[in-house]
Amino acid sequence: MSSKLEIRDTGISVTDVLELISQGFTYERILFILKSLTYEDIFHAVKVAKEIAEVHLAFKFSSLEKISQQYPGLVKVRRQYPRAYEKWVDEEDTYLKCKYSQCLSVQELAEILHRQPSAIRSRLRRLGLAE
Repeated sequence: MSSKLEIRDTGISVTDVLELISQGFTYERILFILKSLTYEDIFHAVKVAKEIAEVHLAFKFSSLEKISQQYPGLVKVRRQYPRAYEKWVDEEDTYLKCKYSQCLSVQELAEILHRQPSAIRSRLRRLGLAE
């Protein structure tokens, strides 16, 4: 299996199939579009994605537990802001830019993005949207 998680020798990746599923395509439509696939291939793609998600979550929660033991105050902060001190992802930056331009307040953005207001202000400065 290649690094892009190719399904059999079809040249189609697990990600390709998951992208179509996430767009609301039915399995029948996926099979029509990607003619070299079978239902079993689609089920395999979903199973691989589930396994990856489970490993990722297990690692994430294990890491969070270690961090919580080292920094007990973090548990309290994360109760109110679950994404506090986590790395920002591109989708969050895009959302932040869009909603900030629509005049949502820092507090509203903090609640939506599950981050502290100070983190929102800091990110807005980093993105050049605030001083």
